[in-house]
Amino acid sequence: MSRLLALLMCAFMPLVGVHPLQLAVPEPAAAAVEPDRQLLAVYGDSFAAGYLRDGVGEANWATLVARALGMDVANDAVPGSGYVAGQVSTYPYAATTWPEPTAAVTVVFGGINDTPMPVASVAMAATVTYATIRRAAPGSALVVVGPQWATSTPTPAQAALTRAVRAAAAAAGAVWVDPSGWLAGRPSLLGADGLHPSDEGHQVIAERLQPIVAAALPHR
Repeated sequence: MSRLLALLMCAFMPLVGVHPLQLAVPEPAAAAVEPDRQLLAVYGDSFAAGYLRDGVGEANWATLVARALGMDVANDAVPGSGYVAGQVSTYPYAATTWPEPTAAVTVVFGGINDTPMPVASVAMAATVTYATIRRAAPGSALVVVGPQWATSTPTPAQAALTRAVRAAAAAAGAVWVDPSGWLAGRPSLLGADGLHPSDEGHQVIAERLQPIVAAALPHR
């Protein structure tokens, strides 16, 4: 099964929960890296992969950031996934299955699908994810974004998950980024479902992350 087909099928998965279809994990598409161009690798959920018609292809924030910085991009994000959550993939699985050893910067974005998961499980999975990336790409800078939530004021349970991910990122020597409020209060930044970023929302995310990725580049 191609990754495109799998992702299109995943787009119709509920945000959190068990999907009736047991899908095969798609084979990774090799990133086309031009000589002397640095690689931006991305792992995450539908906020990073795009959802339905929003944030797809050239409108995706990862593509926008890479283009602005003259980089190539390997977007290994899978809709419906999380550090623990996921019927098709999880972040540790993706980092293991689709390593990006030549990445100059690796961004791990997300966590909203882990909302119902135990904090300790998410913390452990985050630690495994970052360690896996470090082993596969020891020269890559690591940027962790989120978890992102539907509102700028997370619930106590969500705040606990945020603290767990932030602590795991700090222990891994990663740059942690809080996306709270990036899309809040502006309906045009959200797609038809009122949750996932629209193309305009992806542009805002790109504008926020571009200077962070630029600062993380080892040779700039």
